[in-house]
Amino acid sequence: MAKKALFVLVFVSVLTGGIFAQNEGEKPKKPISIGAGGFIGGDFGSGAEVSASGNGVSVKGSIAMPYFGGGGYFFLDIIYAELLVGIYSGTCELKSSVVSTGAETNYSNKLDLTLSNFSIGLFGKYPIGLSNSLSVFPLLGAEYVYCSTAIDKDGNTASDAKDLSAVWFKLGGGLDFNLAQKLYLRFAALYGLRLANKLETDKKANFDEILNEYKAFGISGEAKTLLGHGLTVKLAIGYKL
Repeated sequence: MAKKALFVLVFVSVLTGGIFAQNEGEKPKKPISIGAGGFIGGDFGSGAEVSASGNGVSVKGSIAMPYFGGGGYFFLDIIYAELLVGIYSGTCELKSSVVSTGAETNYSNKLDLTLSNFSIGLFGKYPIGLSNSLSVFPLLGAEYVYCSTAIDKDGNTASDAKDLSAVWFKLGGGLDFNLAQKLYLRFAALYGLRLANKLETDKKANFDEILNEYKAFGISGEAKTLLGHGLTVKLAIGYKL
């Protein structure tokens, strides 16, 4: 009887130990969180320009489109990645000018627009815990911004608003501060560089055509798109699933 009891005890110990070992070896589930918040930001550069000279005349023409505004966004966070979608509304100053020396062709114009955008982005992140309630992380990724509407001050809607759509590459960082067991506050700031949009590349193509036409008259020059760049600041509430 004692031998049987000892056998059962040894068997249970081995079985239980195996179960505990298996649990210890299991990897913890990766936390997933969702959230929503708001942001402000804009584009401080952008546009296209042309410079030409010859026969005692020099001309510089440019178009610029800086904008600023804010909106809201939703995000899905999986530790090392953040997927987000957002909506945006802001004001844009579409400015054009021509300045010359040696000829009376100076010109300037400004058109105020209200823009509405949709965006989707994917960012890589690396969280670093500083305490039980605070962590920080660098951010690096890309965002596609689709311009859905552009309306001037008279209420006229541009039919080619989508030509302002563009891809952004952004770098920055953020922090998460735990408010409760599953609730946290997220702050982030990113600086981005923007690829030229269709409006800018079309303007450059127009400038190139003009330069080609005037080559026969001894006029030479260069046309280029200007770099778009800007800052985005975000604040959101996240929930760990």
